Amino acid sequence: MGDSALRADDYCYRHPDRPSFVLCDRCARTICLECQTHVDGKVLCPDDAHQVRMAPVTPIRSKQRRRIRRPALNLPEGSPIASYAIMAVLVVVFFADLFAGGAILNAFAFTSGSTLVRPWAFLTAMLLSPGILSLLFNGFSVWVFGRQLEQQFGRSRYLLLYVLGGLGATVFVALFGGIVASASGAIFGLMGAFVVFARRLGGNMIFIYAIIGINLVLVILLPGAVSWQGALGGLVVGAVTALTYYFEGSAAKARQRRLMLTGISAVLVVLALVKALVA
Repeated sequence: MGDSALRADDYCYRHPDRPSFVLCDRCARTICLECQTHVDGKVLCPDDAHQVRMAPVTPIRSKQRRRIRRPALNLPEGSPIASYAIMAVLVVVFFADLFAGGAILNAFAFTSGSTLVRPWAFLTAMLLSPGILSLLFNGFSVWVFGRQLEQQFGRSRYLLLYVLGGLGATVFVALFGGIVASASGAIFGLMGAFVVFARRLGGNMIFIYAIIGINLVLVILLPGAVSWQGALGGLVVGAVTALTYYFEGSAAKARQRRLMLTGISAVLVVLALVKALVA
């Protein structure tokens, strides 16, 4: 789909050539990644962020200050280092496998029969790219979706999201067949999380659904780097993981979020083991 599918308000108000699906939480204007400023758990445009920072601050007593908790969503400022690191690892592994004649791909890719034979493949598959097109797709998707998700959730939760999305892809393959030979399963996890993120910010969901739908159709029609089972698994687990990140506020909700994330990981591992043992 080209730019014709975008509305006029799907472009950054300060950079009209940059499409974006993120709106300022105060003025609802579209802002690109460069213009996003995270203040007190909200995504603001530069104008509103400046107004907030210039507003007078009421002094807080020391006893009150000690009782203040960090917000559940710690939105970091600065470069999306984790996204850049993932892209770098994908490139390094791809060229290492190229020079090794495909030995790395053969040893660390995941198939439906790998659960007990190569259990490490549950995690290593999310670092592989079997071809240059797969590498370009994975890297571009991390650039488009990953950077904004990292800014929203923070580096540690973003990395956990990537890992759980990749794990969801491999577990779905273990349950329903197919092959996960690349990081595309984890990439679909980022897409699922981005749907949750964009809906909360009022993004252009039709365009986002169209992008994901086109990629799912391509996976079905042109299998290879990832099967539809892996794509679906990553998509579902990524969306569910992102939903848990919005359990914020009280300590009870924080504990609930941790329990849910632990439960997601445990359920995925148990399902894969049960399937392998009864097969």
